[in-house]
Amino acid sequence: LIDEPLMVHRMCYNHYIIDERKVHNMKLSVQNWEIVPDSDGMGMLNVFSEEGDIEFPLLIRTFDIPEDAAPENAELDIDVILYPESLRIFRDEEEYRQKSGSHRAAESVIPSGCFPPRPDPNFVKSNTALINGRILSLEESDQEGIFKYMELECLGLVLDVIVEDHLADTFRDAQPGNIVCGRFFIEG
Repeated sequence: LIDEPLMVHRMCYNHYIIDERKVHNMKLSVQNWEIVPDSDGMGMLNVFSEEGDIEFPLLIRTFDIPEDAAPENAELDIDVILYPESLRIFRDEEEYRQKSGSHRAAESVIPSGCFPPRPDPNFVKSNTALINGRILSLEESDQEGIFKYMELECLGLVLDVIVEDHLADTFRDAQPGNIVCGRFFIEG
């Protein structure tokens, strides 16, 4: 059984990389494999971001990375791309503080897929995080299924985001300088 959203993400990821778009590598410290890669290099890797203003854990779904290429405690530079599952956009930091209802900073990362919000023996880890950041740039897409490419600044990092068509209405009026908050899938 094929996970359709995963396959769409993989095709978008491959298109993004093959087109040689400017993709920002992240320097990561490998903790361990949550799911050992299959013969296609698809797995789930526990890492710590070593760049930016602070270190934080992430769980990344990998494509084309064999198990021996990411041994524990290794440092990796890999292309990481985010796919928003849900998004909210605010004109600026002031509007974010007034209307979001959140106590999180306008630039923040909560690696929500790494741990449950409360103790739960049935919690299943996922490659997701709650991320707030500032839009640096937007680029229209001519690829089917992709609405825009975005660079998002968060905690001293520049993150590459692929905004799919299902979020077009939410994202239509977005512009550089806006604050974005959402739940993102993390792949690399």
